[in-house]
Amino acid sequence: MNYTYKSFSSDDTLNFAKNLASKLQKKDVIVLTGELGSGKTKFVEGILSYFNLEDEISSPTFTIVNEYKTTILGVQTVDPKNVDKYGIVDGLHIEDRVYKVKRLVEKPSVDEAPSNVAILGRYIITPQIFEILENTAPGKGNEIQLTDALETLIKNEAMYAYDFEGRRYDVGDKLGFLQATVEFALKREELREPFIQYLNTKPWENETR
Repeated sequence: MNYTYKSFSSDDTLNFAKNLASKLQKKDVIVLTGELGSGKTKFVEGILSYFNLEDEISSPTFTIVNEYKTTILGVQTVDPKNVDKYGIVDGLHIEDRVYKVKRLVEKPSVDEAPSNVAILGRYIITPQIFEILENTAPGKGNEIQLTDALETLIKNEAMYAYDFEGRRYDVGDKLGFLQATVEFALKREELREPFIQYLNTKPWENETR
């Protein structure tokens, strides 16, 4: 879907964002171009409010985005022996949970990793990234790597990483996938008790046929 938006009043921005949100699919990407100015904040507020995520407006991530107004990477520290599974940040810790990114290394070996601060697939990126991706050659695994494109973006704008709080599930890992499945099943009211009953039968002790 392509939309041209030319009105910048607060009410118009909120209404436009809510209308757009009603048409979004999970796979959609929102690209803000042009000069929305302070309307950018209202635009994001409108999207979040449509999905009943108003609490996110006062979240640390939203605050960081408003303060730095540039690309923000969501990161967490990982076990140093697992750095070869992630894009890794080489950065300067500047305040609280925020790093100024100097460079990024895609899935380095343990010996080559500049840190254990890993990018975890959560990004707020300026639109310039799309043009960069179009001109990015395949990297590790003969695939076009977002980390490589972000490395190019760093040369054109400041970039920060935010060490977000919260439980992370690595569903690309077999154990992580199982942990996520079990923990979310236990959080579901209609599944919790029957699932606990099932686990209490110790099915792993049954003879495999």
